[in-house]
Amino acid sequence: MQGYEDMPLVEITWIDHSGDGGWEEKVDDKPIECRTVGWLKTGKVHLHVYDTLTSDGGRGGVSKILKTCVMKKRILWEQF
Repeated sequence: MQGYEDMPLVEITWIDHSGDGGWEEKVDDKPIECRTVGWLKTGKVHLHVYDTLTSDGGRGGVSKILKTCVMKKRILWEQF
């Protein structure tokens, strides 16, 4: 597929974070580790990982992962 030469297929391991406006009875500081696989485009603050690429240059199914939450990045396939 042309136009994606700069987008490697990667596996990103990252720590999830969340917020809630309700009351909390018990504080659980146990981090939740996540893994996301897709084609990578790096932004200033986020990694954009797409699960779908189309022949007309479209990108779909994006996960925006804060760079500060990334524990590990593994390249699965890199176009030449």
